Amino acid sequence: MERSSTGRGKGAKKDSTVQDAGAAAKSPSAPKGRGRRQSATQTSVPPPSLGTHPTKSKASPLDEGKGAGQAREDVASGRKKTSQSRKEVAAQAGESEQPGQRMARKEKKTAPQKVQECASEGGGEEPGHQGKAGAACRKSPASLKPKRIPTEDDSYQAGKEVIAGTKRKVSQKKKEGVPRGEESDRVEEKTQPAAEKTRAPQVEQQGCVLRAGASAQEMADGAFRKQAPSLKKTVQEKPDQKGKRSLKKVLETLTLSQKAVSEASRRVNMVREKLIEAIKKEPCFSSIEKLGSGSYYEHLKISNPDEFDIMLILPKLRLELERCDADASAGAYYFAKLKRNPGRGNLDKFLNDKGQLSASQMLSALRNIIVEEVQKIKEEKVSMVKKKAGCPAVTLLIGEAPSDISVDIILALETDRKLCDSTKDGLDVKSWLGAKERKKLLSEPLYLVPKNVKDGRCLIEDTWRLSFSLVEKIIIKHHGNKKTCCESGGGKCCRKECLKLLKYLLEQLKTKHDNRNQFDKFCSYHVKTAFFHVCSKWSSDDNWLYTDLEACFNRLLDYFLNCLRNSELLHFFIPEFNLFYTRRIEATKCKALARVIEKERENGFPIFFLEV
Repeated sequence: MERSSTGRGKGAKKDSTVQDAGAAAKSPSAPKGRGRRQSATQTSVPPPSLGTHPTKSKASPLDEGKGAGQAREDVASGRKKTSQSRKEVAAQAGESEQPGQRMARKEKKTAPQKVQECASEGGGEEPGHQGKAGAACRKSPASLKPKRIPTEDDSYQAGKEVIAGTKRKVSQKKKEGVPRGEESDRVEEKTQPAAEKTRAPQVEQQGCVLRAGASAQEMADGAFRKQAPSLKKTVQEKPDQKGKRSLKKVLETLTLSQKAVSEASRRVNMVREKLIEAIKKEPCFSSIEKLGSGSYYEHLKISNPDEFDIMLILPKLRLELERCDADASAGAYYFAKLKRNPGRGNLDKFLNDKGQLSASQMLSALRNIIVEEVQKIKEEKVSMVKKKAGCPAVTLLIGEAPSDISVDIILALETDRKLCDSTKDGLDVKSWLGAKERKKLLSEPLYLVPKNVKDGRCLIEDTWRLSFSLVEKIIIKHHGNKKTCCESGGGKCCRKECLKLLKYLLEQLKTKHDNRNQFDKFCSYHVKTAFFHVCSKWSSDDNWLYTDLEACFNRLLDYFLNCLRNSELLHFFIPEFNLFYTRRIEATKCKALARVIEKERENGFPIFFLEV
């Protein structure tokens, strides 16, 4: 073979050589073996760009049976078609795949596939034999392992881990008493991306903003920004720390609708008049009178006008009171004996063996009259509530749930006495309402309601308890240190608003823990008693400015919490009578209620905004 035949400068000889090789290949008379030998002797060595070694004289297998020029054209055409087909496949895959899926598909390629691709790029030779790609494929297997590129799945998983960790921290801080407002700030800090100010191109992928080539932590931050709004909203909807969420807005929700009040009053008054008319037909109750008492008539009713208290009074009875000696009595419970009562001989049938008026017998007789009359009422659906042991009231339900109205009818005896030994040191309102007002209040008649005293586990029957409903109603109506308080032309105080808030707090807590009956022994009268004591201690109207509602409410709450911790809440009219006496309410329940209230205050009173 002449080496000069491969020179690029001799064009004529090159053309003739190629023509001769092509003619020999196409000649039908030439034997195959001879044609191959002739091609091998006449064809020049292909250039290095075709994938053969420049120093080898042995013919390439691709040139067998073909001319050298045709072989080169076939090889080049094959590579072009292979490259074009790969581009078409990649373009079709790119239209149907998202960027993250393409990255994941590339990562899943195995080492043999990488080697095969390298072989195809090296000119179609066997893997690892020739070409630059073949040289790359001959590297060690460890070097063929692809680098780990963060994918969409990584960012989503990392985001879920960040969210879960943040929720655990929020829960832990809540247990430790961290205010919700501060925790919300910390959550917002975690949502900031690691490289927020970079100008790298961004890719929109399923609602998350991810940077091209971002790290796993940045992708996690992006996924967390997608998931965090729901958690952030939960935190922000909770009240701020220390009750900074306005208590005035809570009071707005407690305001009664005037239309609802009028409708409820109409229904209650209709039933009340029918019952009083029937009760007066009995000789023993012919002189009975009505007295509206309770929160509705004191303008302290909250939420809904669904509870009413009606006292039916037997007026101006001459009674001799005998104090009950039980430890639980403490000057609040008495036995009542009749003195000479002209025209009141009909009450003699209620005397027991000791000549005392039997509270249980009188209440039972009143109940029987009401039961008969209720069955005759057609204008409203009225039903009786089952009798409770020791309860001084006959309870009715007017209407049907959830719009039913509860009415407590209470029998009361009005005595001719203005004062008794147990009430001498009570009613400490000299610095609050004045000495003259106190004297006037003490001149009001005493009332007795049929209530059995509970001494341990035993009930002492036929006892009557002192009632100050009328005096309490007067105090709340004229509650100011000055006569112009809360009147036209005078300053507005927040005394009644604080009382409403504390009543609402206790009511919500009792409803929330109703399934355990943990706080069922606490009632609104405990709140009212604490309110009277606080008003007596902070008597000036300047201590109850409406603009200082939060501070005033916390002052009242502090006093109530102190009473719960010490299991001591003295009756405002009977100082020796402890409403939190351990035989009435266990000390453990008092402390439990105190802990629950303290937790509510630390968290900004979320119970105020809970629908229970």
